[in-house]
Amino acid sequence: MDIHYIPGVMNSAADALSRYPYIQQPQTDPTPSDDLVEVCLVTVAEVDSDITNAIKAAYPNDTLFGPVLANPGRYPGYVAHNGLIYYNERLCFSTDKAVRETLLATYYDDQNHFGTCKTQSNLSRDFLWPGIVNDVETYV
Repeated sequence: MDIHYIPGVMNSAADALSRYPYIQQPQTDPTPSDDLVEVCLVTVAEVDSDITNAIKAAYPNDTLFGPVLANPGRYPGYVAHNGLIYYNERLCFSTDKAVRETLLATYYDDQNHFGTCKTQSNLSRDFLWPGIVNDVETYV
């Protein structure tokens, strides 16, 4: 095994979870090597089928997202897929309080009791609902 030093700017695998992959490109390319591997990380959030079924059931009576599901062509920022509505790749819902509480418990209780800001940031990355900030503050 040969160990070679790679400067932090050029070593995208060193902290791929915390560094935005497109911000810095090296001014000069390192010496080409057959051993170099470039890594990009993609995360996927899976939602329990009970939660998605509850969200789907609430859409028709929902004043905010019901019209989006009925006429997706009129709302260019939203995408309807498999009966669910997404905005900027975030799952949208509003009226189901049980779903909100389940997600809050998952993102707060099951993830080391992070504070209000981090919990809200983590939830907002995957979901969109009106009053998310107030719900997180109340829960935390």
